[in-house]
Amino acid sequence: MFFSPLFHRHNYYRFEYNNYMDSGPRLIEPSAKYFLHTTLTQCHSNRVNVYYWGLNITIFVVFVCIFGAALYYCYKRKLSPEEQYNKMMKEQAYILSKIRFYQNERIEHPLSSITSLPVVKPDDEFSRMRV
Repeated sequence: MFFSPLFHRHNYYRFEYNNYMDSGPRLIEPSAKYFLHTTLTQCHSNRVNVYYWGLNITIFVVFVCIFGAALYYCYKRKLSPEEQYNKMMKEQAYILSKIRFYQNERIEHPLSSITSLPVVKPDDEFSRMRV
């Protein structure tokens, strides 16, 4: 059914009343039907509006909480200048200990330059056995 833009509520009531009289008995009169329909439509739009604002506010609060927690975590994780200095000294001590360890290892167990195998010094006992 096509309704023109000039179809006002008064005309709607007249249309419903004419259909009401022509179609036989109904359980609800047209004005009450229209009132209930508009009331339920308004209730629906109000509910949708409340859900819309509630959802948006909830998402905003969750976003702010997550962002705030991330900033707080980054702030607390940052080391103070003393802690940075102590950490740097520990790292330098560890690197120097490894350098010393490998220098001592090279002195105690020299490697052959070609095969990277340890050099074995000939003992006098083994040289006598060959002859």
